[in-house]
Amino acid sequence: MNDEAPRESAKAPRWWTLARDALVRARGQIVPQAPEYDVSGGRKLYLLGAYVSRRFFVEDRCAGMAAVLTLHTLLSAVPIIGTALLVVGLMDESSGRRLLSDLFQSLVPEGARANDMAEGVLALAENVTIGNLGAWGFLVTLSIAFVLFQTLERTFNSIWRVNRRRSVLVKFTMFYTLATLGPLLMLYSLAHPFVPGIKFALGIPWLTSTLGLIALNRFLPNTAVDWRGALLGGIVSAALIEFAKLGFGFYATRFALATYEGLYGPLAILPILLVWSYLSWMVVLLGAQIAYVTQHRGPIALMGYLNRYVLDKLAIQQPSGRTAARLMLAVADHYARREAGMGEDDLAERFGLSLDVVQESLARLEREGLVLDAEGAGRRWVPGRPLDQIRVLEVVELFDRDHARNPRRDRLGDVWRRIDDAREALVGDLTYAQLADSPRSSDEPDTTNC
Repeated sequence: MNDEAPRESAKAPRWWTLARDALVRARGQIVPQAPEYDVSGGRKLYLLGAYVSRRFFVEDRCAGMAAVLTLHTLLSAVPIIGTALLVVGLMDESSGRRLLSDLFQSLVPEGARANDMAEGVLALAENVTIGNLGAWGFLVTLSIAFVLFQTLERTFNSIWRVNRRRSVLVKFTMFYTLATLGPLLMLYSLAHPFVPGIKFALGIPWLTSTLGLIALNRFLPNTAVDWRGALLGGIVSAALIEFAKLGFGFYATRFALATYEGLYGPLAILPILLVWSYLSWMVVLLGAQIAYVTQHRGPIALMGYLNRYVLDKLAIQQPSGRTAARLMLAVADHYARREAGMGEDDLAERFGLSLDVVQESLARLEREGLVLDAEGAGRRWVPGRPLDQIRVLEVVELFDRDHARNPRRDRLGDVWRRIDDAREALVGDLTYAQLADSPRSSDEPDTTNC
């Protein structure tokens, strides 16, 4: 009994064990570390919010993206406004200046000085003309403004996991349309409203910014974006910007300006605008993340609302030859039976895979010419060759090959060679045409319903 006393005293008190277990469970609830299925509505919203936050801060590192966009904004703001002024001035110079001034002021949090700041920027932008800069100078200025659009498009494509790039001509056409025809159409709508009340609606700053953010989420990524995701992302971004303007305006007028004026003098507003631009881009990128998650919420739910890097830590789901072969068969079979492409969400739900795994597998198959996007940016996948020219072994070896260079001749190498020989003998020249034509068993799911 005397021997057991020290042993008992060495054990942690029961209350401490219970408290520790409770903390572990609470941490798992706050920061999900394991897949969760069949959750309630409130828990589902929280898990989606956690998914968005992890994707925003960890996976895509949007804080760094926002910093790059802020730098480009500093360089591009005057050229973009100058280009817009050059076009709208041809129609109605006074109305064009007033429209752009209102738009600029709607994006500035510090209301008391917004008019002075807008007038200063517009005065600089008026110098962006061919007469003042010359032909080459104007082209260089326009190119500087184009860089911001190009960076923003690349950032949105990264968020949407789009590897396909638009041509430079298409990008420039989109940029020039946004920088010129956008303000021009708004100006014309103000002067000649087609719909009663549109003149009043365009005069509401938060409404115009909301519509602009919705359009940005819908059309900027080089892929098909549903209106539901674009609407939710744009509305959330616009609401956050309006709330941020209240808080940031109070901070700027009461604290920041008093501090920076002693350091920078007349340039005190510059660091404040840089910080505000950074926060604004953070909110815009958050809206893009919300749009993505809203559109792909089905596959995300199938993976228990865990992000890709968390699944990697848990050793759950990695792209493999077997997985790619199944995805390839689903695409081939669907095309053979319906002559239509399959969507990424359909494939993820069909096989219970992470959307990132599906996208990564399809991207590698696309690089080898084994699949194609039938709708350009629509993300509907079809076979890239005739099915009788796509071998199963080709797909498997694309993912399961040995990447070691100059391996030594040893027993392990002999084992791998024997496995490769056995696999080639078993699979041989089996093609996806043969698999698509093979009869189905009664318990085999119908991939055409994906």
